[in-house]
Amino acid sequence: VSIALNGLVSHLDIAAGTADGTAPLTPRLSDDFPSVLSLVSGERTDLGYQAIEVSKEPGTCFAYSGGGFLVLQHLIEAMEGAAVEGVCRPFLDITGLSDFSFIPHDLPRALGRYALGFSDTGDVVAAPTGRLAFPPFAAGALGTPRSLANFWAELIAAYTDTARLTPIAHATAVAVLRDNVRDLGSVDFMGARMGLGVFVMDAGPNKVAVHQAANEGFRGVYIACFEGPDVGKVMVVLSNGDNYAALLNAEVSRLLLRRWQWKGVNGAVLEEDAEFIFRDIPQEQIVNQAYKALVFSAFEPSPA
Repeated sequence: VSIALNGLVSHLDIAAGTADGTAPLTPRLSDDFPSVLSLVSGERTDLGYQAIEVSKEPGTCFAYSGGGFLVLQHLIEAMEGAAVEGVCRPFLDITGLSDFSFIPHDLPRALGRYALGFSDTGDVVAAPTGRLAFPPFAAGALGTPRSLANFWAELIAAYTDTARLTPIAHATAVAVLRDNVRDLGSVDFMGARMGLGVFVMDAGPNKVAVHQAANEGFRGVYIACFEGPDVGKVMVVLSNGDNYAALLNAEVSRLLLRRWQWKGVNGAVLEEDAEFIFRDIPQEQIVNQAYKALVFSAFEPSPA
């Protein structure tokens, strides 16, 4: 079986959890921080991590899973002989992500500034820390909305500038956002095609990158226009709550899209009173289905 690096970040090659690939989210990690190899190999089933398996024909169908990112993290750390925080730190700093870290603990310079996660009943998640810990490449990074927006500014600049070589090469941006974009099941999941680690959709004449975020006590979404008349417009919406926070994020996104008057977005749809019912939707799909129904449904197809 041949596994491509592209497939690891496109949810095409590896399914984490059960043998048939039906566990779409990486389970929680306790305060114990084992090596990523022990998670990939299935040595830490006590933490809820089953062995990562190739349980489908690679490159044939989309199945949302953190498993590929765990494998990618292990490969990078094995090649570099260092943890990903140290490997990535120089790149993160020059791309505007100084407030972003793969370290799960509070950074000394940011003590007291970390948001606490809350359940829908108002309880603090994993009190007193206010958050669970996850592997760095599979939901474990910590950062600010501005740092993520800064990264998107760099990626969009690289996509637009054909001569760009650093800090992100034009060829890299094109590979992420255009050349590897396809639908092998991601449209049903998110209403968008899958690129390299990012969902891509049309909004009329615009090309837009999106991704959802969900950990216990936290929800998020970003929407970034990388091509078209609204190129460079980016929103990163984060909130510290559970399922109801996804509805808040959707409402904020709808408001910003109306205020910024993006081309290719149906304002009438965004003006309508929206309702989203959680009932009968699997927990791991509530966030993406909410954004798909409440926000992305207003995105119009590309003109012929």
